[in-house]
Amino acid sequence: MNRRWAVVFVALVLLVAAGFLAWRSLAGRTGENGAAGVGEESEANTATADPALGQLYFPGAGGRLYAEPRDLPPLVDLPARISRVVEELLAGPSESGRFRLLPEGVALAGVHVSVDGIAYVDLASADLPAPPASGSTEERLAVYGLVNSILVNAPELRGVVLLWNGQQRATFSGHLDTTRPLTTDRTLIASRP
Repeated sequence: MNRRWAVVFVALVLLVAAGFLAWRSLAGRTGENGAAGVGEESEANTATADPALGQLYFPGAGGRLYAEPRDLPPLVDLPARISRVVEELLAGPSESGRFRLLPEGVALAGVHVSVDGIAYVDLASADLPAPPASGSTEERLAVYGLVNSILVNAPELRGVVLLWNGQQRATFSGHLDTTRPLTTDRTLIASRP
């Protein structure tokens, strides 16, 4: 009889443990209030979600980056979200007094996100074998307009590596070290519009 109760007790403990693990897994996906957790949405929510307001950074007066709000659809897929941000940046600013980061004709060739949270963003131009020549200020504004915009809209990333025509370069235009993943540079962001 004692052996029978021991088997029942072990079965109950295993059942309770399995229930707890299932509950934790479900709670991690839906949050405590039943809403989709960070980085996850149901197919129904993705299809009908309203556009989200994102921030893009474009050069402007005084050698600073200025935030421009943009409607960006809430994309769960991280490479797709990064691609959308970069494509919006390459399309240029919509507000007056802001300037393009890169010349027309530069396109996004691809985005790869490594398992350690680094986004590799490949910019390409058939007309430009290397990034356009510029001064150090223009180079910093172009690079950090991209990097800041990507990281503010994809905060789960740890850094960004910029590629040009499939190659990582020692510098983007001769001044800024781009041999390592870059992180946000808030010193370039203007404090007011």
